[in-house]
Amino acid sequence: MTAQDLGLRDKQTQLTRDLVLDALAEVIADQGVSDFSVQDVADRAGVSHRTVYRHFETREAMTDALVARLEERARELGATVLPTTPDEIIPSLSGKFAIMEELGPSARAVLMLDAARLKHSEMAARSIEATRASMSGITQHLSPEAAEGVIALIHQIGSTRMWLSLTEETGMDAERCFQMAAWTISNLIRELEAGRGPGIS
Repeated sequence: MTAQDLGLRDKQTQLTRDLVLDALAEVIADQGVSDFSVQDVADRAGVSHRTVYRHFETREAMTDALVARLEERARELGATVLPTTPDEIIPSLSGKFAIMEELGPSARAVLMLDAARLKHSEMAARSIEATRASMSGITQHLSPEAAEGVIALIHQIGSTRMWLSLTEETGMDAERCFQMAAWTISNLIRELEAGRGPGIS
């Protein structure tokens, strides 16, 4: 076997893995996490269930690979850029929602996976901390509880879970989701910059 044969075999292996992961994302997005079977994934990918098991020994290995692939693609597209000032929140949100839309069924599936929750909570903690730091200059007039409430609200409005909810429940596309979230966050920031906020008349 030549080096070229090995290269071709590696490419075929990667193509099959990607085909299976794409099928997994579509099946989870369509059927939900608890209702999918390996056979469902194999059927959607157009391969045998033995082929799926050759690449992924368990359902968990398959879902873990899907999460890892989405994280890598999101990083490549710049989804991990966090705001450092209030002015950066809206552009950051625009990029995040556009990336989620571009990643399509994979993004929806990963957000639905239990396996992604721990990783998502770690990323959410970093995002909340970045929001807290970026908003510190305009939340000083609020009580600590009110400031944390505003930060949590802004974080939720700009979260990937909000994007998923808006796209799934209302049929909005990424641009419309962004417009609505940006309008809401812009108004909150404007109120805070004017010295207003929860508990302040």
